[in-house]
Amino acid sequence: MKRKFLRHSSLSVMIAALCVLLLLSAGCKKFFDVRPSTTSINPTTLGDFEEMLNNDSMAICNYLLADFMSDDVRLEDAHLSADAASSYTRSYLWEQTIWKPGDADFMYNASYTRILQMNIILERVGRSAGSEQQKNVIRAQAQINRAWYYLQLAGLYGTDYQAATAAADLAVPLVLFPDASAQPVRATVQQVYDQVISDLTAAVATPGLPGMGQDVVHPGKAAGYALLARIYLNMAKYPDALNAAQSALAINSQLLKYTRDYAPSSSLLDLSKNPEILLARLCIDYDFYSIRHTGLNISPSLRAVLDSNDIRLLNNFADGGTLY
Repeated sequence: MKRKFLRHSSLSVMIAALCVLLLLSAGCKKFFDVRPSTTSINPTTLGDFEEMLNNDSMAICNYLLADFMSDDVRLEDAHLSADAASSYTRSYLWEQTIWKPGDADFMYNASYTRILQMNIILERVGRSAGSEQQKNVIRAQAQINRAWYYLQLAGLYGTDYQAATAAADLAVPLVLFPDASAQPVRATVQQVYDQVISDLTAAVATPGLPGMGQDVVHPGKAAGYALLARIYLNMAKYPDALNAAQSALAINSQLLKYTRDYAPSSSLLDLSKNPEILLARLCIDYDFYSIRHTGLNISPSLRAVLDSNDIRLLNNFADGGTLY
């Protein structure tokens, strides 16, 4: 997937014009020489960090284009032709260039925004006042959140993990500190996977971290183990994946009763009612629905897996194939 990035210069143009009008060109040049620094930004207290972790934006993320590139979604020809220029259609058709000049890659940008928030927590929490146990829990939850986002980025913008080539295959920049002046280069798939495993391993080893978070937005040890199982599965390390999965199930092995309790999830509140959810993530893409005015259709191959009386089909899809 190729991405094109453009720096937004409108603010710079406005500032430059103002400097000319006020004949303050020297002062303006001095202003442009100043780099923004995250060191001057609060939060600094444990309460601040907890509020960052409480923010539901950590759980609301949009990787809809990844679904379009999977084998499970079908878009109608009429919709494809009516919206041929959008990133939705280009990703569905596996075109070489997904983003047009001037487009913002919302998956990439939003992921690094949340990673920056977790990096700020991890860089500052040790210096804040408060109990060490509280600091440890905050640190562990930030590590799990950061690991989750890097796992998504590696899957979207890097190659699949192959043990023979992972040390050379490129993934995404590995940003671990909140430094606005840094210019990170792309890390390898191996480096990103190693960091994800390091974050998750440290988090699940934290004594004060509860098995389940206080709600579906806050990760507990079960979520950490489940993510470890996923990444080990990606790496074809099946014994490690099994051990991690069993550790997650030892904490929470509840199953949802589809015949009684299930309802399609359209909010975090809906997800909180599902006993299987270890860490909630919800995609909301209003632009897609405003363009197409329709839900997603499942592919014929996925539809063939589900019998016409399958409750998973009946509860999740209208007319046997369209997502509610």
